[in-house]
Amino acid sequence: DVRFAEKAALFLKRLSDPETGYPSTFRAVYPSQVQEGEFFQNVAMVYDMVSDAEVFTPQDRLSIDATLRLFMESMERLADSGSINNWNVAEAVGAFYCALAMQDLAAADRWFSGPSGICEQLRIGTMDDGWWYECSVGYNTWVARQFTQVALAYQPWGIDFKNMNLPASRTRQI
Repeated sequence: DVRFAEKAALFLKRLSDPETGYPSTFRAVYPSQVQEGEFFQNVAMVYDMVSDAEVFTPQDRLSIDATLRLFMESMERLADSGSINNWNVAEAVGAFYCALAMQDLAAADRWFSGPSGICEQLRIGTMDDGWWYECSVGYNTWVARQFTQVALAYQPWGIDFKNMNLPASRTRQI
């Protein structure tokens, strides 16, 4: 329904406004980067869902893409620390979805298989009894859902994350 696509487009245009949106504030939600990662996962999904609805001008697309790239650049700085945890999963998945929404497969691969990316999070963060020392059913299922959604998102691009074998690692040397 074009009415809903127009509403979604208006939201994305406001988010990408260089004067009042994310490019000027570097903040889309209030609490912290984990919520930014979750937020941009949804932004990327919305952008993908309405991208063929003819609700964007070429300039709108440039602004939205620039905003998604700005978010990915912000997440890159966090990934540089090499942290493995549920926050970094949300951030990497958000950047990964942004890359897929723009059909930038080089950036998608960076967030999927690069340093502190999705594969490394899974390899290092998964323990025998759950996810990353959290010992919480909620965090375990949330992170499992993140990995499952990544598998579904990447499948149309020919990447079978669902059946991929990744060796577990307890140190960065393995």
